[in-house]
Amino acid sequence: GNRTYNLFSDHVTDDIPALSFNLSSRALFPLKTAEDYTGAAAPADTAEHWYNRLYGSYGANAIVKRDVYNNHSQPGFLQSGMTQSAELSLPTTIFNYFTISPNFSARLSTFDAYMDTGAASIKYIVDTTYDTVRLTSWQQTNATIIDTIISTKDTQYVRRTISAPRAVPFYENATHDFKNVPSWNAGVSLSTNLYGLFPIKLFNFAGIRHTLTPSLSFNYTPKHDLANQFFPLGIPYDGPHPQSRAVGLSLGNSFQGKIVTPGKTPEEKPAEQKFTIVSGSISTGYDFEAEKLGKRGIWSPLNVSASSYYNFASFSYNSSYWLYGANNQLTTPQLANYTVTITTPALGAGGSLWDGDRIVLDKLKPPDSTAGFNALSTAGGLQQWSFSMSPSYTFSQSRTTPQMPFVTNKQYNLSAGANFKYSRIWSASWNSYYNFVTNQLVGHTLGFYCDLECWEMRFNWTPSGYNPGYYFLIDIKKIPEIKWEKKQDN
Repeated sequence: GNRTYNLFSDHVTDDIPALSFNLSSRALFPLKTAEDYTGAAAPADTAEHWYNRLYGSYGANAIVKRDVYNNHSQPGFLQSGMTQSAELSLPTTIFNYFTISPNFSARLSTFDAYMDTGAASIKYIVDTTYDTVRLTSWQQTNATIIDTIISTKDTQYVRRTISAPRAVPFYENATHDFKNVPSWNAGVSLSTNLYGLFPIKLFNFAGIRHTLTPSLSFNYTPKHDLANQFFPLGIPYDGPHPQSRAVGLSLGNSFQGKIVTPGKTPEEKPAEQKFTIVSGSISTGYDFEAEKLGKRGIWSPLNVSASSYYNFASFSYNSSYWLYGANNQLTTPQLANYTVTITTPALGAGGSLWDGDRIVLDKLKPPDSTAGFNALSTAGGLQQWSFSMSPSYTFSQSRTTPQMPFVTNKQYNLSAGANFKYSRIWSASWNSYYNFVTNQLVGHTLGFYCDLECWEMRFNWTPSGYNPGYYFLIDIKKIPEIKWEKKQDN
């Protein structure tokens, strides 16, 4: 659970209790091996059956959430909900070359209150006012006004009753009763791998292997009507959506190289090292339910991507192509956008400093010139420092229609950071992010951390760049909910 109390606005939010359970995908009826029959005779039939390939997963989240203002300045709520989800899949190899995998997933969300989205969001309030006939005026629109003339001996008054509309918080329309929101979808995929070898031998280079992976998928999602809305508890549920029937097509490519290093002795086996030279994919899809310009059934854009990596740099390319031209007619692919990114791994250095403290936190202790020395050595380490930097370059062009010119966008950034543990309990960090295109320091943060065994302290300060300000925190390590924190944005 978690609890937050804003001392300034008197706003309290907590989710106590909050429960979560997750059972990852696993075989529901696993095939038993010989070790499973230790001390007992194995059955005559130990072959794999179709149900041994049935995989399933399950997850559940439940929460009781309170969101209130203790000063009653705004409406609040105390509600609960729960979401359960389950998935089934049955991957099967057919004809020894193809893998077919049907799948089914379902979700059930349960809430203890709901709000009808079709209900009126306004209510009428009755306000009775007294005024003289000549001075009475009411400018409120959409109001029902009833005047009652009251005459006395000397003066005539009007009693005006006004039934005027007032915006009502949505929570006031809530019905406090359990409501279930079920939903499901199903699909099937088919894929295979095709291999080819290029016997290119040069020095220790032994050849190239090409892997081609075509795949075909179909997904069905039924229409889901939902005339209710629920309190924001932070648990998912499926909103209203139309029926969907879609086919996906993709073709993956991978080129791998192999380097063979001979053994040091004739008896030693050669060492093999495989690495990816370049990989890429082409994908598109067809939605039977989608409509465009009065035509049902639409092909999605053609997506092309490629990537490559070596020790000192990585390269990636992503692009999208339109498949429709004028009058919604299929045409040759037309480039809509593309992005090229070049990055390098973190370049840095590190090391260690002295093996004893140079800063003592507790000033109440009597002076001892040897108290801090070699303290960290007994703890199994030395004070460490590190520095790293990573540049990246991105070039992209895009356009909204085939007739429009491309709009170019460039990004050349450098991120750098340093960590400095200058005592057994104190450490400092620095992180910076600089944009060379705009010549601006986008981010710049300094941090300090103190480890007090059971307690810990953190202080982060962003003097400039995005979201400047500071954040100060003291908490108990094993009970992080018990804490004191202070935050200020410049």
